Amino acid sequence: MGNSCPAQPRTIFVAHITRLEYGLFRDGLSLDSWLPPTYETWMDETRALHVHYRKSGFRTEPVIISWHGFFSHARRNGMWPTYALLTVYANEIGWLHTARHDG
Repeated sequence: MGNSCPAQPRTIFVAHITRLEYGLFRDGLSLDSWLPPTYETWMDETRALHVHYRKSGFRTEPVIISWHGFFSHARRNGMWPTYALLTVYANEIGWLHTARHDG
């Protein structure tokens, strides 16, 4: 019946910030309490997020986000940089990268 293609795992792109830029994100998202005070805690939470998504049947891919790129994206779209926007931006970047390599 119809096409029989194997189901592709759903992919979630997870924002990763370098240790070097973590302070820029903390300062830039100071009104948003989602980023913990230390990079180590943030990385622990990020690793746990990957595990959670994978246990739920998702595939995860890290996407390194630079402060400059993220901030520029927010400004271009008339938005204030927030953790929620960071999550959306990571997925946009991930899908754009995937489309370029798959297409």
